[in-house]
Amino acid sequence: MKKKLLSLSFILFVYNSFAQLPEDLLDNVRQNYTSEKIYFHYDKQHYLAGETVWFKAYLMQGFLPATTSTSIKVTLHNDEGKLMDSKILPIVSGTLAIGTFVLPATLKSGSYNIIAHTAQMKNFGSENFYTYSFNIYNPASPKVTDQGMESASIFFLPEGGNMIAGIPNHVAFKCADKWGYPKEVSGTITDTQGKTITTFNSTHDGMGIVEFTPLFGEKYMASYSITSGIIRNMALPSVQQEGVKLHIERRDGKIFFEVDKSTVTNERFMPEYLLGVEENSIALKAPLNGSSTKITGALPLQNLETGILQLTVFNKMHQPLAERIVFINKEDYSINANLYIDTINLSARQKNEFSFILPDTIKGSYSVAVTDRGQYKMNNKNTENIFSRFLITNQLKGYIYNTAYYLETNDEIHKQNLDLVMLTSGWRRYSWDEILNNKLPKNSYSENSFITIDGIVKNKTTGALMGNTEITAIIKTKKEEVEPMEFVNARSKDDGSFSLPSLLFQDTAKISFMNSVPTADPLKFELKPTLLQTNLGVNDYKSKASKYEAPADELMALLNKDTGTFENGITLNTIFLTSFSKKTALKTEEKYASTNFGGIANTTLDFIKNPPPSAGLNILEYLKSRLPGVNISGKPGSYSIQLRTIINLTGGVPNVTVFIDGVLADPEQASTYSLNDIALVQLYSTSARAGIGGALVLYTKKQSDREGKVSIDRGELFLIEGFSPVKEFYSPNYLLPQDASILKDKRTTLYWNPFLTSDGKSNKVSFSFYNSDVAKKFNIIIEGLTKDGKFLHIERVVE
Repeated sequence: MKKKLLSLSFILFVYNSFAQLPEDLLDNVRQNYTSEKIYFHYDKQHYLAGETVWFKAYLMQGFLPATTSTSIKVTLHNDEGKLMDSKILPIVSGTLAIGTFVLPATLKSGSYNIIAHTAQMKNFGSENFYTYSFNIYNPASPKVTDQGMESASIFFLPEGGNMIAGIPNHVAFKCADKWGYPKEVSGTITDTQGKTITTFNSTHDGMGIVEFTPLFGEKYMASYSITSGIIRNMALPSVQQEGVKLHIERRDGKIFFEVDKSTVTNERFMPEYLLGVEENSIALKAPLNGSSTKITGALPLQNLETGILQLTVFNKMHQPLAERIVFINKEDYSINANLYIDTINLSARQKNEFSFILPDTIKGSYSVAVTDRGQYKMNNKNTENIFSRFLITNQLKGYIYNTAYYLETNDEIHKQNLDLVMLTSGWRRYSWDEILNNKLPKNSYSENSFITIDGIVKNKTTGALMGNTEITAIIKTKKEEVEPMEFVNARSKDDGSFSLPSLLFQDTAKISFMNSVPTADPLKFELKPTLLQTNLGVNDYKSKASKYEAPADELMALLNKDTGTFENGITLNTIFLTSFSKKTALKTEEKYASTNFGGIANTTLDFIKNPPPSAGLNILEYLKSRLPGVNISGKPGSYSIQLRTIINLTGGVPNVTVFIDGVLADPEQASTYSLNDIALVQLYSTSARAGIGGALVLYTKKQSDREGKVSIDRGELFLIEGFSPVKEFYSPNYLLPQDASILKDKRTTLYWNPFLTSDGKSNKVSFSFYNSDVAKKFNIIIEGLTKDGKFLHIERVVE
């Protein structure tokens, strides 16, 4: 969304200069240096060793869903930074990725970190990566505690950036331990003679503001104490003799700024204009060059977006003098959806049905997690949600405690406390110094769509590069029993290079190549490493120590009950069920037609005993007039095959299913074979494998039956690493006998569904699940992202 250039209502300011204006430079930043942002919705906040972490990633760029990246790397680290597991996942529908971490039962109790990034994010450094800390409990491992004295520190940050002598200053402070957890603090400010200037007390999560008028040449010291009662000292920033003070004040539902230049005598420090930036776009510009020593004005909230606004005071030379960030909350960032209980039954193994109603028919993607509140209790500290991650956490440096709190309501207390966060947190975006001095990073990392395989093709005999050659890649995955091989066609460039973009497969695929059109000499293929691995495979994140919290008393009781473990029976959310059809038994009844398609073939064409006269034709063109009762129509790239005598229940004619060497294929793949490639053709009017439409089965020649120099060279087999396999969440259906036979159901995650969507036609989204044997209360959390960048968050306890 391109922001309009706005000005404050009281004056429109235009400044002409030979120097390049900051907003012109910022336009380059907006177009080329706006990093993607990531949020993960998890099924739970903490886990037991042996459980599965279910997650869905949402991506934004600026004010809208991200559309740049197609893959994301997600890693799991322990609190020492050791890599425990790694995933590379596809970003589907442009904005989301779905994955799992299966936690080994041997993991020690402790704090663990999930790190995620796209290739595009690597251009901006690992500090812009998504990071999340959570606890894993293992009753078999020793309890982890911090044996040393808990350390904590305080720092002071003057509003606007500098302490200015002779005028009232607002100095924010924050006290936190080494993990970033807040510590309430109180103390005094003294001068060099030990005289008390003022006192201070934290007002929210270790943060507060102290106001006093400093003197030039004086040095100030803060003496403070935290929970231990020990008095410590910290020097405040030095006092500047002159400078610009930028102050923000909220009153009467408005946000006012004040620029105080009363101490300025040097032209270099004289303010010229105020610039406001949101998501790397200019939001406002206002003049500050009047005769008054104090300039005030109200921010044009009606023209601003919800989010963090960066305000900077510039001089005539376009150098920044003072800076402040402020949060704009117009309460327009979310969807006001309502959760409805359609059917509730808290008895064991009974079905529960819910739905949420959107205010309008809009396209969006959503995820829902339902947990057993009796076994699993939410951690009310250190929490965030999709609102706070995208609007606050992703914009600021450092750890911010319990960010979800600041957007749970928009009353004055929450506004004031969020302003403390703005005053004490570092700005993640580029500084004006970096922009003005062209210190922006190089865009070294990019990616093609999904998996792209690049290579070159040569003449296997002579080694010459084969330009303008049609080739076919045959891709087999581990699921080839239930999914057909994929055939991908390409043509090499003049230099023999070729590219196969936008491939999407999991795990390791076996890929071989052949020349689509027979040639006199076989071909040789050479592949380059895929960008999926080279741009995402580097583990360049150094994990920092994170705090481990011992489990609550209720959880400890559950860990020690029954057999002494959390699970006394089957935990269903760790079952991985995939439906596989049986591989057809192969019987060597004859050299080629060895696959059982059920029954006897209606028509058989034996090209070994009876070679066709025109070996150069593709097989479908040849068969157009040679298969009784079959209609083959179309041309290369758009063939259609039907039995003339079959009509289905809807009145249409079903398609004939094509198989090549017993493997499901399609007419386009079949058309890549010439008559010289085919040994045997069989037609079945009905087939157990193909259904009512019948089957056309092609068997390709074995090497012993090929004659002459013309060949189709399948080449060597390449192993290409694809996207990480994703475990399937299993939600039992107790109406089914196999599920009803489960002995004990003590799931903590009762339901996880990352695939909920709204299609823009209906505003109702429904889901249902069966209760466990023990759950009497449900935690339900629903989150999501719409096509126009609005967020959904619903959190409710049902009992």
